[in-house]
Amino acid sequence: LGRTVLLHVKTRDGSAIASANYISIDYHLPAMNLSVYELTVDVSIVVNELAEDDKTFSVEVSLISPSSRVIIVPTSAQVTIIDDSAIYLIPTKAAFVVRENQNQAVVCFVAAPVAAIPVNVTVVAMEDDVPSARSPQDFIASSVRLTIPPNTSPQSELCVAFTIIDNKVALEPNKTFSIKVLPSPKVVLLKPISHVLIVDDDAVSVNFTSSNYTSVGSGYTSVCVSKDVATTSNINVEMTLTSTNGSCTYGDFSPAVYSTVLVAGPAGVPACVTVPTFLWEGRSLFRMSITKVTAAGGIVKVGAPSSASVNVFNAGCLENEDTLLCHYVLGTILCQLKVYNQLCCRTCGVIC
Repeated sequence: LGRTVLLHVKTRDGSAIASANYISIDYHLPAMNLSVYELTVDVSIVVNELAEDDKTFSVEVSLISPSSRVIIVPTSAQVTIIDDSAIYLIPTKAAFVVRENQNQAVVCFVAAPVAAIPVNVTVVAMEDDVPSARSPQDFIASSVRLTIPPNTSPQSELCVAFTIIDNKVALEPNKTFSIKVLPSPKVVLLKPISHVLIVDDDAVSVNFTSSNYTSVGSGYTSVCVSKDVATTSNINVEMTLTSTNGSCTYGDFSPAVYSTVLVAGPAGVPACVTVPTFLWEGRSLFRMSITKVTAAGGIVKVGAPSSASVNVFNAGCLENEDTLLCHYVLGTILCQLKVYNQLCCRTCGVIC
């Protein structure tokens, strides 16, 4: 057109505030030749590290000298400042450890820098690629929203909790599950979390099934032990039999050690040892005690009753014979003379 125009340009606040989010302008532009199709106006944006919402302001253009031959359409343009600040989420531990009976695993983070608005991120509990802990048997796989409040100090811990299942099964191996933080436009996980380790702390107790076992006549007596909770491993049990009243056994008595195994499986299933009661004569009282319990890992304890009496009464012998005649040499002589009952001789180790 061969003419020039004078333009005025200025900014106007929207959700973006001058000086806080951008540097305002308000001035005349140099004379613009109408043959020029484009003119650029620079507006400086204030950079900060705060995570905040996107904000807008407008730039308005007007003619200094109005002219019927020049029309400005549109007279303003909206500018959007897209916030690209990131919140760095840092787990407080590389791996979290929880005991099974705590019933929940608490996973914590710190966040930096400070956010100006609430920022949400999703934290997920899931099975490992090669599953160790299973959902829902060992934990509940789930997603939890973690909110980073405005102005949260980088020293403040932000935590989420996931449900752990206490299955009351002892001697389990420790198990793990994975924690993932889902991608978020404003959150960056600075360090990965390897897993949550569930430590099995269910204890199992081993005890006798009775506090008193009685045998009448010669033969065998079964003495049994059981466990109070289910286990995933076998338990080895060692028991010792001792005399409680100086009774004659084996000729010269010495304590006997018995062993058995409580197999993996449910509670209440007994394991028994056989005590040969025909080795004793008269009326004798012995005590069986649990002296050792072992298993592959886990917590194994001796419960109550931890000892039991074994009461043996062989009807073929008289009460006074128990102390007067139960002697190997004497028993042999009396047995040969057919004076001593064969059953009683046999209890002292003599074969008639």
